[in-house]
Amino acid sequence: AGRGKILYNDNCAMCHGSDGKGAEVITINNRDLLAAASDDYLYKTIVNGRGNTAMPGWGHFTSKDMADILAFLKSWQEAPERRGSFAAAEGDLTRGEERYHYLCSRCHGIYGQGDTGPSIINVDFLDAASDYFLAEMIAKGRQGTAMLGWSTAVSKQVKLSAEDIADVIAFLRHSAANPPDVIYPGPSFGSAEQGRILFQRLCVECHGKNGEGSLAPALNNQELLNAATNGFLYATISRGRAGTEMPSWGRGSDKFPRLSSEERHDVTAFLRAWQRVVIKKRLNIN
Repeated sequence: AGRGKILYNDNCAMCHGSDGKGAEVITINNRDLLAAASDDYLYKTIVNGRGNTAMPGWGHFTSKDMADILAFLKSWQEAPERRGSFAAAEGDLTRGEERYHYLCSRCHGIYGQGDTGPSIINVDFLDAASDYFLAEMIAKGRQGTAMLGWSTAVSKQVKLSAEDIADVIAFLRHSAANPPDVIYPGPSFGSAEQGRILFQRLCVECHGKNGEGSLAPALNNQELLNAATNGFLYATISRGRAGTEMPSWGRGSDKFPRLSSEERHDVTAFLRAWQRVVIKKRLNIN
């Protein structure tokens, strides 16, 4: 866990916070998440990342690195492990879609792409998450977050049965396997005006005053913005680009300041404001 903490601080804290409670991304230091999350779930999430979100894949970590990081994450666990089984394969897609759009889309997005809540109709997420894990999150929620427990006294208006939850899970998995023919940018938490100020101060030397590109690629580019999600932009700003002059604004250095998570979201919002077309054609790249 000690070595895992070092790896976490070097690679993960820039987005998730040194205490795992990053405000602008998913809180991973959460008693309900860590109690229900298996090592397999955490491993797949870290190694594979989540496509179309700010979470990259960390496949370059060795097996020893991963074991150490998981040990560190589990050191935050306060509640007993929740393990069990849940079968959602026979869930009804029509009923699941109805439940999802009535109860879940307000936070997770109409297409599950994420809004105030994370992206959940996501191939990488659903590949890592077991039916039991999904059922636990839906039924009991996540303490300290806006995620209600839909089978507990917390949700007074609607209480989902096990059958209802199976329907929702079946809908999530079916939808992730059959995505719409568009790319949605995903949630944006930043201020475009604040992002403009930061961009003018830090980015124009390389990317140009209006994002036209000079020493670095053009960012005011419709092909780029039509293909890039907000998560991709945020992750690139945070991590930089290996082998190029693009720094990691999430880490900072002697030459470049470290931008807070909020500031990186602001720059992302400013770049997104250049986009002229909101709905974008999906790039069918395998």
